[in-house]
Amino acid sequence: MWREGEALPARASSATSQHGTDPAGEVRELLDDARFMANGGHVVLAAFTAAVAVSRSADEAAADGVYRRERAWQSAWIADRLLSARA
Repeated sequence: MWREGEALPARASSATSQHGTDPAGEVRELLDDARFMANGGHVVLAAFTAAVAVSRSADEAAADGVYRRERAWQSAWIADRLLSARA
C-alpha cells in the first residue's frame, strides 16, 4: 500500500483507492489541505488531516478504527524513521 518516501497525503489517497473508495468532495478537500499544510512545513497538522481523510473514506461504522490504524501507522513510522535515527 505505502511506498518508501511517499508523502502522507499520497499515502491517504492510495489507501482510499485500495479500499474501493473514490475520494471525492470532503475527502479530496482534506487531502488537498493536508498537502498544502505539509508543503508549508506544518507536518503534524498534515498527518492529522491525512488520517481524518482516510477515516472519512471508510464507512461510518469503521471510521474510528480506520483513523486509529492510520495514526498508529504514523506513530510507528516516526519511531522507526525519525527516533531510531537518533539512537
